[in-house]
Amino acid sequence: MESNRQSANGSAPPTKPPDDTAVASISPSITPRHRPTFAQPLLQPARSEKLQWRLPKPFHHHQLIGCSRAAWHTSFLVPSLNLVLDAGLIIDNSRPQNVFITHGHSDHSYHVLTYCRRIAVPDIYVPAQTAKFLDDYIMSGKCLNLGVACKSYHNFDADGNKLPDTSLPRIDGDEDGDGNAADTDDEGEGESEGEGHVLMPTHNIIPVNPDSPTTYPLKTNPSVLVSILPRHHTVPSVGFLFTQTSNRLKPAYRTLPGQQIKQLRETGVEITYLHHSPILAFLGDGDHTSLLDDPEWLVGNEEKGISHCPVVITECSFLVERHRRQAHKTRHTLWANLEPLVRRHPRTTWVLIHFSKRYSASEIVAFFEALADREEGCPPNIVVWVDAGGELAPAGQGAKGKG
Repeated sequence: MESNRQSANGSAPPTKPPDDTAVASISPSITPRHRPTFAQPLLQPARSEKLQWRLPKPFHHHQLIGCSRAAWHTSFLVPSLNLVLDAGLIIDNSRPQNVFITHGHSDHSYHVLTYCRRIAVPDIYVPAQTAKFLDDYIMSGKCLNLGVACKSYHNFDADGNKLPDTSLPRIDGDEDGDGNAADTDDEGEGESEGEGHVLMPTHNIIPVNPDSPTTYPLKTNPSVLVSILPRHHTVPSVGFLFTQTSNRLKPAYRTLPGQQIKQLRETGVEITYLHHSPILAFLGDGDHTSLLDDPEWLVGNEEKGISHCPVVITECSFLVERHRRQAHKTRHTLWANLEPLVRRHPRTTWVLIHFSKRYSASEIVAFFEALADREEGCPPNIVVWVDAGGELAPAGQGAKGKG
């Protein structure tokens, strides 16, 4: 092309001056958009501090999930029973409707507020002498949320007896602290009357006493009964026994043919009895003394239709002899006192929890592994609630119980 030709003297032709119109058509430089800044997650170990274990047959469909360290936190979920055992920390985002608090120490009760809500109001079982304190604690949390004083539906005396009270608890503002006042009828529960608003219940406290023979059907599974067990601790403390009930044929009729059994039933003969099969016992803090006399809930009584307890979850705060005095002072359990009971009841699996923080996980593992070198060996019927660093079970299976 002509414009590309060189001049006779070999030099390039003069450049055409830029056109102002062309310059104006060039887009200005694009300003880069700023992305939002996000917080970064802390680096976490691949293994969760929350441990799991599946109960032995025939209750292997129940799984225990949780954490426990003395004076730090203790809480366990049993999802299949819709329950939580103690509330020293939050295990996951579930909201079980059955909450069992063994005693008032904060490492076992601090997060009970998490489970209190107006929808599916939970039953909260607590030692009778602690009922008023726990209710006051829960209501204090509501006052903090509301910014006003409010009154509970419960009215307990110091012994956990419910006192008559005909007045309705009322507030004048937002019940849940979510910015919606009660008169907005949030979820149909914002009933109002006069100048105040009815405070809807968020928890149902059930005071319990180990001296009472009363059993409680589990709200979400009435065939499971809850019995209260005694403990010996520095504050009122209890254990909880969960028992599956079922109708079984009386021994006298078990050899009869089916047709004859049917005829007996049709004529009104009582041919069955209610059998009690314990699922597990969860013992609150305390020493070993409540187990010394081989209680019936532990060993069973077939004449009464009661099987032995297959799983006992119990504290074992102290491991070595030099901590015996501390165990006695704080009324916690020393392994040397618990070990004879474990060996005396080999049909029961003992889940050991609540180890003192003075022992590292590796020290706890080493302590129990060293038992294998003793003449009597390590008891085969214990589950030590600490991560030993072994191979992880496939997702969803968890560690399995014996049997």
